[in-house]
Amino acid sequence: MDRINFVLTHFKEGRFDARRAYRRFRAMASDHVNAWPRWWRPAVLSLSFAAIAALLFFRWQGAVTEYKAIDIVQSFTLKDGSRVTLAPGSTLVLRAHRNPRAVSMSGKVYFEVAHDEAHPFTVDVPGARVQVLGTRFQVLQDSLGSRVDVTSGRVRLSCGNASEILTAGQSASASADTVVRLPSTPNPSAWATKTFVYEAEPLGEVLNELAAYFGENLSTASPGRLLTAKFGAEESLDEIIGLIESALGVSITRESGGTK
Repeated sequence: MDRINFVLTHFKEGRFDARRAYRRFRAMASDHVNAWPRWWRPAVLSLSFAAIAALLFFRWQGAVTEYKAIDIVQSFTLKDGSRVTLAPGSTLVLRAHRNPRAVSMSGKVYFEVAHDEAHPFTVDVPGARVQVLGTRFQVLQDSLGSRVDVTSGRVRLSCGNASEILTAGQSASASADTVVRLPSTPNPSAWATKTFVYEAEPLGEVLNELAAYFGENLSTASPGRLLTAKFGAEESLDEIIGLIESALGVSITRESGGTK
């Protein structure tokens, strides 16, 4: 009661403004709340940026470019200018941020590697590696191991501690830490290059290769005759057979078309 009397006795108009007092109270409370964030806010932002940068870095580290050929032969140009041709069912993986001239693969791939002496091009397959500077070659990888057929240039095929240098026309396989040279075939990459080159090749071998490529059975009564010739993608099987028959004076039989 005494306090109320004191207020009533001493109160004067304009001395006490409830609204102003409330506003001052709100301002003081706000300053108190905001005082802490003023120093920790930059730290939080820095941590956020660091977290985002780390996330992007690890995503970048794991980023790959994958090339696939599902049911047809497909060709691609890589970042370094090299060209690859994939047989159906084949896959090639490139991690360009690590090394734009290092790939891994499965299936069968034909490589036309851009020359760069300072940066060798490598192909990794399970248990083996192919290294080149600039050349053309084919790699076949399956459950039995890996096979390399060189069209031009020089290739090093490594498997464990074993390795072989292969040059144009040479082939080798790699498996179980061993590299074994194989008998060469005339045009192992014809499916990719669509070109057949023969240097004194027995006609029987020529017909076997053409039959596999065109999907027809071909035979002749003169398989030992030697053929030197080059056939390109623009020539049909009919045209090729006609040229061979004319050049060698032989007759070639096709299962689907009879004797030419």
